Amino acid sequence: MVVAERAGGKGGQAGTWLARAWAAVALVPVGFLLAMGAGEATVSVLGGSVGGDNAWWVTAASDLVALAVFAVPCAAAVTFGWRARRGGAPHAGVPLVIGALAGLAGVVLTVVTEFGDALRD
Repeated sequence: MVVAERAGGKGGQAGTWLARAWAAVALVPVGFLLAMGAGEATVSVLGGSVGGDNAWWVTAASDLVALAVFAVPCAAAVTFGWRARRGGAPHAGVPLVIGALAGLAGVVLTVVTEFGDALRD
């Protein structure tokens, strides 16, 4: 890979981790879409109605499934970015921070949305 060759680092491993970190960052929007689908599928499987009023445990289960799916590319970006940074790749902290902020934003938005819905009712 071109990114891996340019990032160099110690023994070339850092460049490989950096390329994987950026690939994980690129997959964050895909993870978001898959998380939405997984959350809605969980509601349907548990007998709830998508967009309707559901039992608290149906909402909690669907949120946990959605967050778990969304966390995969975010955690991968953080993990691979950390390994690239440890290996000496320049600017490896960028995908690490992007992955961490995206994961944190997903959790915060989910919690705020659910608390907002609960307060509204």
